[in-house]
Amino acid sequence: MSGPIDIRAIHERHRWLMRSLENDVEAALEEAGRHAEWTVVEKSTFRHRSNAVRDGTRTRVQRTRGARRLVITNVARHAAYLEYGTRPHIIRAKRGRSLSFFWLRVSKRMVIRQVRHPGTKPYHFLRFARDQAFLLAGVLLHKALIKRGAQF
Repeated sequence: MSGPIDIRAIHERHRWLMRSLENDVEAALEEAGRHAEWTVVEKSTFRHRSNAVRDGTRTRVQRTRGARRLVITNVARHAAYLEYGTRPHIIRAKRGRSLSFFWLRVSKRMVIRQVRHPGTKPYHFLRFARDQAFLLAGVLLHKALIKRGAQF
């Protein structure tokens, strides 16, 4: 190769590459966030009467100085108990002096002051969603790098 090197053209092309990669990172993280939300809804192994935990999962791409990160949260108040589990504990009545349970099949009512709860196992549904999002983001970024490298 002979002749002068156009430094300005190389610099412009480099700036284009960096802007393109920033957009690719943003798009990959947004897609990974959608996948994380889908994973919580479709792949969670816990069974609960309400869908508050499944519907309460939110993701967002957070911009920090020089970086981006995917934040996965859940707004359901009992999500942490399902994520991390609970130890055996005693449940006591808050209002009034007793707890009341009613069984429809037996048609009996039982009134007691406290209950020994055996605890719950952790389901780690958010951890699983995070891991799946991480894998997908890696695949998407790898494809983007190959594409942009060929264009550069």
